[in-house]
Amino acid sequence: MGDTIEIKVDGLKELEQDLLELPDRIAGRVLQSALTSAALPIVTEARTKVPLAHGAYRLYGGGKADPGWLRDRIVRKKVKGGGNSAEVIVTIKDRRQSYFWKFIEFGTSKMAAHPFMRPAFEAKVAEAVDRFSDRLKAGIASAVTKLKFTP
Repeated sequence: MGDTIEIKVDGLKELEQDLLELPDRIAGRVLQSALTSAALPIVTEARTKVPLAHGAYRLYGGGKADPGWLRDRIVRKKVKGGGNSAEVIVTIKDRRQSYFWKFIEFGTSKMAAHPFMRPAFEAKVAEAVDRFSDRLKAGIASAVTKLKFTP
């Protein structure tokens, strides 16, 4: 049971060719921007689907969390990679408590699962792909215009 979901988009050959014709640094920014935009509907949906606690509870290592604590920490995050790669993940913002969502998503031996990440992905994957495609087209067009304008 993994906690990573990957999307492979086929049918974007023309955009891929246009992207490859841009300088690497600019192409990376355009691709990263498109991925970040595409992740937003999944983040928004996950925030609506995460179950809220009935009351405040203690956090591992100290501290207190109010209902909605986990919901407020669902974010999209750029993953730093090497070369011309671009990657965005939907994750939990708190490093010390980031494992906690898995207990809710997948359950434990003493607690039933209450999935929210996977259902959010499944509900919004088509919208995410459309946003990716639209943002990528717009980003490439903007970059080409700027490159042609630059002396």
